Amino acid sequence: MARNPDYWDKDRIPKLDRMIVMPMPEANTRVAALRAGQVDWIEVPPADAIDSLKSAGFQISLWPYPHTWPYVLNTTGNSPFRDKRVRQAANYAIDRDGIVKLLNGTAEPATGLYPENHPVFGKPANHYAFDPAKSQALLKEAGYTGPVKAKVMISTSGSGQMLPLPMNEYLQQSMRDAGFDIDFEVVEWGSMLVAIRSLPDAPAGKGVDAINCSLSYIDPSSLYRYHHTASFSPANWNWGHFSNPKIDELLAKAQETFVPTERDNVLASAHELIVDEAPWVWIVHDLNPRAMSAKVKGFRPAQSWFQDFTSVYMD
Repeated sequence: MARNPDYWDKDRIPKLDRMIVMPMPEANTRVAALRAGQVDWIEVPPADAIDSLKSAGFQISLWPYPHTWPYVLNTTGNSPFRDKRVRQAANYAIDRDGIVKLLNGTAEPATGLYPENHPVFGKPANHYAFDPAKSQALLKEAGYTGPVKAKVMISTSGSGQMLPLPMNEYLQQSMRDAGFDIDFEVVEWGSMLVAIRSLPDAPAGKGVDAINCSLSYIDPSSLYRYHHTASFSPANWNWGHFSNPKIDELLAKAQETFVPTERDNVLASAHELIVDEAPWVWIVHDLNPRAMSAKVKGFRPAQSWFQDFTSVYMD
């Protein structure tokens, strides 16, 4: 990407002459490129490299994103997640604190689409934490006498996917103690995008019961596009075809409410119901780790998926 000196907004003309973006799906390859001076900036350094990068004089940037890293559950057909009790059990089967430790503090536990301090989080009846006994009790109530077998589509890398392979391997182990036997369908990021915008039983989905696709939240439309009946895939992002009339009513009302405080109250009522219905397994919110050389100056992270590079320069 080359600097445009004739851009109409003279205050927004980039300081850099050019910026070259290089795809590197493997996290350790990115670190090696940064250390060797091949690149000046990498996204998502592996957690176990962060401390040594800091010690070597590299900068580490952490900043919250409107971003959730979940399992989107198939609530149709023969999927075990058609039963709300199994969906709730899966949320109690997640060792979120363990994942945060694995990621060296570059994420925060997620118990809903929004963080718990967000105005629309609400007051759900379920506060999900790692509780294998509760998970197993819910599975027993749902009629399971042995482990619940489920297949999850995961990617090797991709936008917002963090470190999907080690994270999912950790979850596979921790969920085993809570009554789940999780298998993976590993695909490329582009294939996952095709799958999550297809019908749950479409060939692109490869018969999986869940998709580990990181997704953003943008008020007030996110809850609607992920959880409203009118948002069933392939028209929108409700891949699991989750449907609840009361939630539909609240989400439609939120779309028509333009006073921010009133809209937040409606969304909070919808979100707390969604948390209790558990159409997703919420795992972590990303703190968006970046590593860059000491020469990079002027970057100011925004709490957004979109970042401003016009202020960045090289010392």
